[in-house]
Amino acid sequence: MAYSKAVALPDEGWERTMPITFAPQYGDSTARYDIDLAVRHTPAYEFSTLTLVVDIVDEQAHTSRKRLELPLADSQGNWLGAGFGTLYQHRITLARDVDPRQVRSIVVWQATTDSTALRNVSELSIFAKPQ
Repeated sequence: MAYSKAVALPDEGWERTMPITFAPQYGDSTARYDIDLAVRHTPAYEFSTLTLVVDIVDEQAHTSRKRLELPLADSQGNWLGAGFGTLYQHRITLARDVDPRQVRSIVVWQATTDSTALRNVSELSIFAKPQ
């Protein structure tokens, strides 16, 4: 069984000090999973990239940290990713072929250096897909 969870971000902006935490639920603890992260933003987002820090915590509370630089626009300023209406979505794989014990929680921080409150990022989602 696949799992997904979406978290809406505040209209006034996503503060650097406000982590978003996900705790994937696995339908089969013996299956292997791929874990994806999706980001939705509006066309009013003011940067061409989004910098995130992602902490993956296992069942022993060991943390693996990744810094992600997601390109959201090309060099001409055209938005990348899937778009519909007034939102664009970008999806990236965080981990492949993992045992559920390897990913108990995922903590995502925005790390854009130009802003303390990142505006026009509307939602973060996590997906756990069995293989």
